[in-house]
Amino acid sequence: MINATNVMIENQKYNSIKPEKNYKGRKLNSKTAQKQVKIGIVGAAGDIINFVHLPNLKRNPKAHFSAFCDRNIEKVNAIIKEKSYEVDYVTDNYDQMLDDSEIQLIIAGLPHEIHHEVIKKASQAGKDIFIEKPMGLSPNECLDLLPIIKKSGIRVMIGHNRRFAPSYIDAKNIYQNSMHTKPAILTYRVADPLPQYYEYEIPEGGRIYGEECHFFDLLAWFLEDEPIKIYTEGDLLDFQITIKFKRGSRAVLTSSAQGGMGIPKELFECHADYQSIIVEGNVCLTHAGNHGDYRIINYPLHFDPYPDIPNTSEGYRLRMKKYAIDNFQGKFKTFSQPFGSKGHYEELDECMNAILENRRFAADEIDGARAVLCCDAAVRSLQTGHPEELDFSDFRLKQYDTITYNKQK
Repeated sequence: MINATNVMIENQKYNSIKPEKNYKGRKLNSKTAQKQVKIGIVGAAGDIINFVHLPNLKRNPKAHFSAFCDRNIEKVNAIIKEKSYEVDYVTDNYDQMLDDSEIQLIIAGLPHEIHHEVIKKASQAGKDIFIEKPMGLSPNECLDLLPIIKKSGIRVMIGHNRRFAPSYIDAKNIYQNSMHTKPAILTYRVADPLPQYYEYEIPEGGRIYGEECHFFDLLAWFLEDEPIKIYTEGDLLDFQITIKFKRGSRAVLTSSAQGGMGIPKELFECHADYQSIIVEGNVCLTHAGNHGDYRIINYPLHFDPYPDIPNTSEGYRLRMKKYAIDNFQGKFKTFSQPFGSKGHYEELDECMNAILENRRFAADEIDGARAVLCCDAAVRSLQTGHPEELDFSDFRLKQYDTITYNKQK
């Protein structure tokens, strides 16, 4: 029985991202001392930019919109008018933005197959860039980019946002402070109700490149360890991936497009040293310690169709139950469960802080390349039916000083 005095219910207090080392690439000019970062947006009419990044940037006082770039200028102008964005100019020419000496940061949300070219052109123009995951669609694309990025001196951040979510920062702090001395057993489950996925050709690397790259990055960052072996069973929509890490930890990623409406889309578990951490939907973190201590941390909801329900773990389960019923009855036009921060706001905030404070970017090109290598190994394992060994020497990663995961300590 758990002693009631050892049970602690906490409200979430946001944790700041710990600073990177001082950035030692190209010297930034005096504009870094100002309080805003001048941003050029590429793919401004796309969903991830329009529905996620632009609203987050608008409410961040560090962001100044210098330019929006998209082939569909008419749609971009309509978005600007509808959302009351203040933008210096709109263009359909990426090169024009790259030539703009005022722009300090490119933020790109574009089809996966052109990520390689967009990063390459930003490197050649000497522009720092944030680009959505994945970094590329093959190890060779990433291998091609690494020396180009290093030579140019630019900073690259890949949109692996989960590592910036307050719930996972708290989970990692708990793990590193009290559980990291023993190899861990981890599970990450992603279960979407996405019947439409079965009706079309699977695009751009399937869910392994499109989704699992998030979790390859998250787990390596969480453990501060390197994956060395990957084994996949299933198909490109429904699969399980087993990962072995260098220091003995193991993880299983389960991904399905046949999930139920009434459960969180994502569930994370970590078990080590007779302790457990569970994160449900970025809304609730539970830590069961090895001395009878028990913590539940509840996080603010970013989407909450039921504001009258208390923000507790029990309230979250009630929300999910009501959401499943209401969704079945057609009250919601899209699949958007109640959820907490997935780190989208925090990753761009950290990106701008790094520019203003002349620091390295987190979730950089090394992290992006590592995730792509894991994706490639997972797909190859699925095709061959055999485990795939990971050899980072093929990536020549060891010559880069950003290889370790100790950057945020």
